[in-house]
Amino acid sequence: MPVDLDIIDTQLLVYMANEAQPWATEIHDEIIAGERIVFIPRYVATEFYQVMERNRGSPGQDLAWEHLITLSDTPAAVVPHPNRFRVDVDAVRHHATTRTLAARCDMQPKDAPILATAYRLAEFIDAYDPPNHSQDAIPNDPEEFRVKRLLNEIDVDSITSRILTNERDFVGVDLDSVGLEKVSVRRLP
Repeated sequence: MPVDLDIIDTQLLVYMANEAQPWATEIHDEIIAGERIVFIPRYVATEFYQVMERNRGSPGQDLAWEHLITLSDTPAAVVPHPNRFRVDVDAVRHHATTRTLAARCDMQPKDAPILATAYRLAEFIDAYDPPNHSQDAIPNDPEEFRVKRLLNEIDVDSITSRILTNERDFVGVDLDSVGLEKVSVRRLP
C-alpha cells in the first residue's frame, strides 16, 4: 500500500513552533494526533534550531528544543533526537551535488538538500529489505531505518515523499521532468 510521507521544511517548522499561522498549528496537531506520517531530516532540524536561535536567542533555542522533543516523542513522526541532529548546514548547501541539484531543478541551494533527502528516502523505503525479512533486524539509526520500521508496522512498502512548504518558489520545475517522480511538493496553506 503506497502512502504519502510528509517531509516538513524548515520554514514550516518555524511556523509550527511559533504558532504563527492557524494552518501550521493545525498541521502540528495532526502530527501529534498521528494523522500524518512525518519525517524531519537532520538538515532541516539543524537549520530550524539555527533559525530559532538567530531570531529569538536563548528562548528560541529552548522553544526549538522543546518542539523537536515533542515531535520525536510522537509515534507517527520520525525526527532526529535533538542531541544528535546537528549537521554543517553551510557545507551541505555548498556541496557540489547540492548546487547541481539546485541548478537542475531551478531552486535555491538551501532547499535542494530537502529535495534530495525526499528522493533518497522514497528509494530507500522501496528497496530496503531487512535481513531475513525480519522487522526486528531493522536498526534504529539513522532515522531512515526508523521510518522503514514505522511503515512496515502499518503495512506500507512504497511511499511518495511529499515535501510540505510555505515557499512559493521551493522548486521551479516539474519534478517528473527531472526523474523525481517519487517526490511531490505541496505548498501550504
